[in-house]
Amino acid sequence: MNAISDRRSLHGFTLVELLVVITIIGILIALLLPAVQAAREAARRMDCQNHLKQLALGTMNHESSHGFFPAGGWGSAWNGDPQYGVDWRQPGGWIFNLLPFVEAQAVYDLQSNKTGQAKTEALNQMTAKAMATFHCPTRRAPQKLASGFAQSDYAANGGELFHAFNEANGGIMAGPADYHAATVSPGRAGWGAVAAASNGVFHGASQTTLADIKDGASHTYLCGEKYLNSDHYSDGIADAGDNENMYTGCQDDFVRWVGPGNDPSYAPRQDENSFHVFIFGSAHSGGFNVAMCDGSVHFVRYSIDLETHRRLGNRKDGLPIDAKSL
Repeated sequence: MNAISDRRSLHGFTLVELLVVITIIGILIALLLPAVQAAREAARRMDCQNHLKQLALGTMNHESSHGFFPAGGWGSAWNGDPQYGVDWRQPGGWIFNLLPFVEAQAVYDLQSNKTGQAKTEALNQMTAKAMATFHCPTRRAPQKLASGFAQSDYAANGGELFHAFNEANGGIMAGPADYHAATVSPGRAGWGAVAAASNGVFHGASQTTLADIKDGASHTYLCGEKYLNSDHYSDGIADAGDNENMYTGCQDDFVRWVGPGNDPSYAPRQDENSFHVFIFGSAHSGGFNVAMCDGSVHFVRYSIDLETHRRLGNRKDGLPIDAKSL
């Protein structure tokens, strides 16, 4: 009798009970998953801000060492080369010039003391060298794109509008065709018009100093996240603002602009399947990260007033900035 009673007391879950347990687990996962995803994105956004902080501090150290911010470089047809020094005569852009100040001296020196085929191989090695410091983990990991080039998710502040080399004579983003012609006096052979027209921190052949930031370092963008077409994070197609290697000169892959203040096409925005190659933006929801010229880093909302956005990009308009906008 006792044996029969014991056997009857040993039983598993019924099908209904099992379904109830599975349903409860599913509900708990559904409730917890958004919180887990939000926590992961918060961590990625913090990493992104830390990367911009490193770039800003590197820029400050460059300014302390040389008396000016990293030179702006020449254009998409030019790559950085250590033999040309660190001032406006250096055709490589702000990223190349910043390398020694973000623990990447070895990359900067790859072409040093090389000629001919050895130098060409060193250049190819450099242009394919991706670094985590220049990438936002929300968007993508450091990688060599299908184009064969390394890229950056961060762009320098070019001010209100793009201005090209020899703009009065139909200049283009590729920059000058000849090194000697671009460096002879007077007027830096075409760069003078660019410098006169630009009001950002970086432009073609720029050599900006802290004294040039007339509106105050804490009220002027230094660099920030650039907008990208979300369908083209890895292919490097030509019209996505992401097709050249990150060691080239001043062009829209690594410099972005804020627009004239009343043009909604320059508004920062979240990455989507459309092309806007001149603007700031990011893969984050709500806004993008930006470093200021004083080294501070802020999260700027996509909904920022366009006039405020313009003022933050213009280093010398003399107009006030509402601190609440940052």
